[in-house]
Amino acid sequence: MTSLPGNNSQILSRRGEKQTSTKLLAVTVGIAAVAALTAEVSLSPQAIAVATKAKKHRSGGTSSGGGGGGVPAMNEAMMNPLDHNNRGVEYGRRGNWPQAIAEHETALNGDPENPQFKTNLSAALLKYGQVLASKKDWGNAIHKLREAMYVDPNNQDAANLLDTCVKATGKNPDAHMKMGDDLEVSGNYVEAIAEFRRGVRQEDTGIAYAALGRVLMKQGQNSPARLVEGFSMMRTAVSKSWEPTQKNDLATTFCQIGNILKEYAVTARDRGATEIALKRLANASTAYRRAAQLNPLNTDAISGLIEVSREAVAIKPSFDNHLMLGGAYLLRDDMDRAKHEYEECNKLDPTNDMLNNARKAFHFQVAISTQHIDMIPRTITVAEDQLKKNPNDALWLYIWGMGKEKQGDRESAMKAYTKALSINPQLPKLKEHMGLVETAKPGAGSAAPGAAGSTAAAGAPGAPGGAGAAAGAAAPATPAAPAVPAVSAKELEMMGAAQAKFRAGDLDGALKDCSEMLDKNSQNGEAWLLQGRVQEKKGMLDDASVSYRQAAYLKVPGADDASRQVDSSRIAKPLGEAEKQMQAADYVSASATLKEVVSLAPNLPGPHRKLADVLEKLGDAKEAERERKKAAELEKK
Repeated sequence: MTSLPGNNSQILSRRGEKQTSTKLLAVTVGIAAVAALTAEVSLSPQAIAVATKAKKHRSGGTSSGGGGGGVPAMNEAMMNPLDHNNRGVEYGRRGNWPQAIAEHETALNGDPENPQFKTNLSAALLKYGQVLASKKDWGNAIHKLREAMYVDPNNQDAANLLDTCVKATGKNPDAHMKMGDDLEVSGNYVEAIAEFRRGVRQEDTGIAYAALGRVLMKQGQNSPARLVEGFSMMRTAVSKSWEPTQKNDLATTFCQIGNILKEYAVTARDRGATEIALKRLANASTAYRRAAQLNPLNTDAISGLIEVSREAVAIKPSFDNHLMLGGAYLLRDDMDRAKHEYEECNKLDPTNDMLNNARKAFHFQVAISTQHIDMIPRTITVAEDQLKKNPNDALWLYIWGMGKEKQGDRESAMKAYTKALSINPQLPKLKEHMGLVETAKPGAGSAAPGAAGSTAAAGAPGAPGGAGAAAGAAAPATPAAPAVPAVSAKELEMMGAAQAKFRAGDLDGALKDCSEMLDKNSQNGEAWLLQGRVQEKKGMLDDASVSYRQAAYLKVPGADDASRQVDSSRIAKPLGEAEKQMQAADYVSASATLKEVVSLAPNLPGPHRKLADVLEKLGDAKEAERERKKAAELEKK
């Protein structure tokens, strides 16, 4: 069996036989070694000179020895990676491909970033695959060809022969995602990665990139390079399109992003970089909240959120960190601990508006829960105190009404619900409490459910509106379904405040407001657009790109232009490097750089066209045509 080089040990299974591989190849994220493979594995002129000198020195000018197959014997302890590479070439020239592969693996283990060593190993695996295919040993040929593509994803000769071999077994050679899934289940992560890499080129969807990221992280449990590459694929995945039926898969992907950020935060903390650790913990909490928002039953996301919040409080017991931990406990319905965290917030900054929102979220959770009846009297008292300050606060009316209903006072509850409904029809489940929700019959104009808004990630209900019918106005017995706006009046108020902070140069304040709005309503496209502008102003171009793409997905005017503009800034440096490489006719390096550019800015047609030109120079006409088609589609948009 072939043992592929890199940074961790992996058990590979072939026809029921298990064998331990050596450390797996570490590849820099986004930059794959690209090479035009020739019929023979070759040495660079420098390598030939070194090999000749070494050969004469060690063998006294003769070519005989105990190395096997005419390859001179050498002292293993004294051999360096170049020696192993050269000996692999010698084995290959004699057709001894298993030995050639073993030597090239050893060479690459010793120098993991050497592009010539990668090319030679991938080419040796390809040649062995060709030999096996000529004998119609399709299964073993497929293994070698996938391994060749794992080492060099751009080995097009291996890809073409792999398709032929898969087809010969009666399977569909284009079913890359299905084959990748099967290989992952069997624990064969090396070959699964090869198939998933081809799958993302074929599908370009969020679920495809998530699958690739997932298996990369499994393969790289002890390999920082694989983990980083997997993290990059996960971040790409959440920026791609997802079907509504894949909501739970998207939540899982956000949760996995949170897990990686949490690990990186702990690493930063252990080396004393507390500010970096806190930033990573905050980013992890955002990922976990998104996961919980998409799937409230994702207990891993809630546990992860509590864990990173606890860590943040331990490092820095600030208002924001205690608030984050309180919201995490609220998601778990751990009201006693949530109350304690909010009390800590009150000690630190009792007038903070965010604490008022958290207080509403807490008492809303008490009111809707069936597990905290003993807390209902206190919730009613707090709601009454707040309504004395503002009798037209729809959410406190709703909370007070639910509390009275729990105590059996349905009449008082209905009065509170009616008034709250007249102020803000968007309050979640309000009509259910009022008994106004009924199943609509086909063609009938019956009332629609009132829960149009989304619940905030920390358990807070949708923000109440500040405008509406006069306080105390009675709702009709069977009201027609109102045209529910995408953004509530309260959100518009928050948006105005965030925009004012942005104009005044308070970027951190504006960013915090945007995050709060998106926690309450992830479909608020204007908040995504503003968040992108704030992030761009702060120099957070990668984050701005994601925000702009989300705004564009929600059809916000100007988002597409903003996305293209920020992506142009992000790729300026690597694109300049690619153009220099093209001018120097270094098409291998140019191809690798342009692939990185395309991954950074997938919606810009220019990089796709440049990549197509380079791929054509490398003889990969099929991929070149694919890139040109992609560029043409983007230009039409």
